Amino acid sequence: MIAMYRFRRWVRREAAAARREPDTMARHAQTEALEPESLRSVTLRDRVGGPWWLFGLWGPLRTVDISTGCPRCGEPRGVPRWRGRVQTWTNPCGHRDRPRMVITEADQIILGARVDANVQRILAQWPAES
Repeated sequence: MIAMYRFRRWVRREAAAARREPDTMARHAQTEALEPESLRSVTLRDRVGGPWWLFGLWGPLRTVDISTGCPRCGEPRGVPRWRGRVQTWTNPCGHRDRPRMVITEADQIILGARVDANVQRILAQWPAES
């Protein structure tokens, strides 16, 4: 349990750093422009990312980009509906999306965009082969 908590903290820290890099944000925007139906923005309550006195019901709100398919089976996710200040949905396939796992998925999407941006930067520096 402690190892999973540390992994999530590391993913969140790396994703926060990736959000500040202009190349990563450009790559993320390019991915969203190329595949408009593959990402969806949802607003969730982040019970892990805030300070200890905000855990529980009063955690900070966070808007994240997630894929439109279920991470377990690949079928489409349900339509998000507002429930107070956050969005909830029910997947037709029956798999449940917990906010903690959805936020981790969104952070991994940002980290994937960061890796793609770094690969593109490295490839641009190498001389072209003839």
